[in-house]
Amino acid sequence: MIDIYRIRFPKERLREMTTEERSLFFLLGYAANQIAIFKKLTVFATNVTTGSDVRATVEGAQSQILVRHLVGVVAEGWELIDKRFLNKPIGKEYRASRLGPIGLAAIATLQKQFGSSNILNNVRNQYAFHHPYNSEIDTAFATASANPEFDNEWNWYLAKENINCFYFISDMVVVHGLLKAIGENDFVEAQKKMHQQLSLASDAIIKFAQAFFDALLAKYFSPEIIAEVVEKVSDAPVAFDVALPFYVEPPDESFLTPEGTLKPPGSDVSG
Repeated sequence: MIDIYRIRFPKERLREMTTEERSLFFLLGYAANQIAIFKKLTVFATNVTTGSDVRATVEGAQSQILVRHLVGVVAEGWELIDKRFLNKPIGKEYRASRLGPIGLAAIATLQKQFGSSNILNNVRNQYAFHHPYNSEIDTAFATASANPEFDNEWNWYLAKENINCFYFISDMVVVHGLLKAIGENDFVEAQKKMHQQLSLASDAIIKFAQAFFDALLAKYFSPEIIAEVVEKVSDAPVAFDVALPFYVEPPDESFLTPEGTLKPPGSDVSG
């Protein structure tokens, strides 16, 4: 059973905040939402089990694409904290007298991590939200083509529907480029290092956001803020029972665009 609580925020109280407080309040919530969604998607994508080599290959690549986007979201979360909070008047106020030990510890963790390691920033800058330069792709191609373990993997997997096409050769080259960005030559070690950094940073961002929310609520809303149970979810699936396959069957061709992609939800499927 999952209890869903609702907290109502009067607009007049939100207007009382400074511009910096209000922006950080909204944007930290936005960042936390993205982290939660991409974390769930990466778990769901790795829950897929199949006896098909082709499906296992494509669905494994799908999970790694989601991980890379989660890296980008987390790196952007740190950029938000670094540029909109640290060394700003709002940061000095909250660090001096409002943030509790959990929030301060989260900041220290993030500063240490991003100050000593560029793994997440490298992945974000080159492969998550940006495309790498030609020279980087050439290096990645040379690395991939020299790897005998991938001699049989220079493939596309195509279907009539564009939503079921996967250009695996592209992802394979990108993955080899990631090795350089992470600073590893071994795929297993690279994945382990990236996931460790990702878990540490995402947890610290969420802890900081919660600590900042607590401090902000205490400043502007306490003690009358009320959290009320508005729903009890009794039919939520267990997270590790949810699978996100790559291949999907549309109900019929009216749900596809002429290019073979799914029409947006709520669009006129017959048009």
